[in-house]
Amino acid sequence: MKILFVSNRYGKSAVGGYEMNCADIARALVARGHEVTVLTARGGGGEDRDAGVRVVASLLRETPHESALATLRAMVWNPVRELVNRRALAQLDGHDHIVVWNAVDLGGGFIRDLAPRSIFYLLDGWLRARLDRDPPARPARLAFCSESLKAEYGTKIEPGTASAVIPLGVDPDQFAVATRQLDQPALQQILYCGRVSPEKGVATLLRALSIARREGPFRLTIAGSFSGPAYRATLESLVRELGLVADVRFAPAVPRLELKAVYASHGCLAFPSEWCEPFGLSVVEGMLSGLAVVATDRCGPSEIVEDGVSGRLVPPGDPRALAAALVANASDPTAATTMAQRGARVAGDTFSLQTQVNRLEAFVVGWPADAVR
Repeated sequence: MKILFVSNRYGKSAVGGYEMNCADIARALVARGHEVTVLTARGGGGEDRDAGVRVVASLLRETPHESALATLRAMVWNPVRELVNRRALAQLDGHDHIVVWNAVDLGGGFIRDLAPRSIFYLLDGWLRARLDRDPPARPARLAFCSESLKAEYGTKIEPGTASAVIPLGVDPDQFAVATRQLDQPALQQILYCGRVSPEKGVATLLRALSIARREGPFRLTIAGSFSGPAYRATLESLVRELGLVADVRFAPAVPRLELKAVYASHGCLAFPSEWCEPFGLSVVEGMLSGLAVVATDRCGPSEIVEDGVSGRLVPPGDPRALAAALVANASDPTAATTMAQRGARVAGDTFSLQTQVNRLEAFVVGWPADAVR
């Protein structure tokens, strides 16, 4: 099968989980004998030669409107962007299937061209506002990364639209370790791994650490890229205010091939997100790595972690509850290890990359190829 992926970011321009997952799936489908082309924005290009994925980086993205001048510039830029992007899509005609990962800033006309003949694989809420103001952009087929994300779209899904929930997956070989026996010192080494922005709950985690420190020598590593220098300054100020300078380490975003070692040097993964997180790839990575996982009981993470069975779930924005869960793990290493081992099995069985590829391939290939004409 000839499959076209459309993603606003890919390769060098990747900033988050969906772009990395898009690349993983493209390579996996090539390995299964499919011919995969990725159409993405300029700046994300190059041939993915190692995996046999063809990358065409010819799309234009929207420029931010931060001033009157920028708005005026956009009035000129947006029609050009529409023309360039629709032409780029037309030049790649002839694929059996089209899968759209994210087209948030690629233009309304471009999305309308894609909608009736594409499968939209939704990993966040980017399409909701578009559906409100542009009904013709309603896709013919939808896949969601979680039940909670599907519920968020709710009535915006047209009756009769084919849809499926296909959770994201992680390659176990990149993270899985031999069975770990977690002891108290390891469980007092806490890791946050991911984008560092206000909605991710890192400030709540710092307050929870301050409380947990009363019960033992807990330490925290925050590994990830910040949403901006102002937010980093806010968190650094909070660390000083809470007296945690010696107990918190800020680390840069970790290259993927080095993540396994980072997880292995900690015993507990904290995922304190306070917004309706669509999924939570780092939760799965932590589980595969044999860590005790503490996550918030909302949206995507609550579909991955079963409270008291494969990890602990706490209310979002509640530092006392989060601290109590961290302390409970360290106070009972046997129970924490048991949950971590169950979590590793669940992650390997339910949230593996192979399982995701199987489900997505069946959903894509099961749609008549002539639907993309």
